[in-house]
Amino acid sequence: MPLDWISVGSHCLRLKLAVRLHWPVRRRPAPLTQQVGVASEPIDTFLSGLHTVDMYGSGDRGFFDLVAPLYDLAMPGARVEPLTSGVDRATRPIERIIDLGGGTGRAAGAIRTANSDHDPLVIDATSEMLTKARDRSLDAVAGDAGRLPVDSGAVDAAIIVDAFHHFPERLRALKETARVLRPGGVLVIREFDPGHPLGSLLAVGERVIGMNSLLVRPATLTDELEQAGFQAEILDRGFGYTVAATLPEM
Repeated sequence: MPLDWISVGSHCLRLKLAVRLHWPVRRRPAPLTQQVGVASEPIDTFLSGLHTVDMYGSGDRGFFDLVAPLYDLAMPGARVEPLTSGVDRATRPIERIIDLGGGTGRAAGAIRTANSDHDPLVIDATSEMLTKARDRSLDAVAGDAGRLPVDSGAVDAAIIVDAFHHFPERLRALKETARVLRPGGVLVIREFDPGHPLGSLLAVGERVIGMNSLLVRPATLTDELEQAGFQAEILDRGFGYTVAATLPEM
């Protein structure tokens, strides 16, 4: 079975899970505020303090909190090759990586398996997903993509995998990612193309169950990355596509 059909089938399964669990799609929970925890000494030097967690549309966040226990069973493993290829576009050594909207740590875990020197920090707005990431022995903290709990110029690479379309303020999130990256660092985004037939189907499905997500075409994403100060390159195309964006050297 082609990989694209496996992937779209998995996403349709998570939509079906929401319906079968009678998820209240119109619910709007209040924003959550919590102390950013420090899981281990190596990340202590670049984490900041209190941050309001309202990273996603509240409907999206409620969904992921609900399906977290079953999420990894429904979803295929993250494709590590596009991520490592994107990270290799950095023009500086890679020591610290953050996984934004990293959920249960699928992508962060794949990167760690591919290169034991890389141990990404997962940042997500949903507490139940973060619990699953910690079960993988990953460092994981609650955070907002628009106000990251990370000091300026503290990391070398960032990844966003199957999450960017849930960010309500995309440009703000990109500028905030640029803030925490060091010059020569890279942001790698894996997303779904709404111009692809399967991407269009996924976009409709997420809207039907009440999500506020918005898929964007590769060209739109590269334009937004350049507005945020990056130099962007489309690495591959299809139902899923990859964009690598480097932060220019000073």
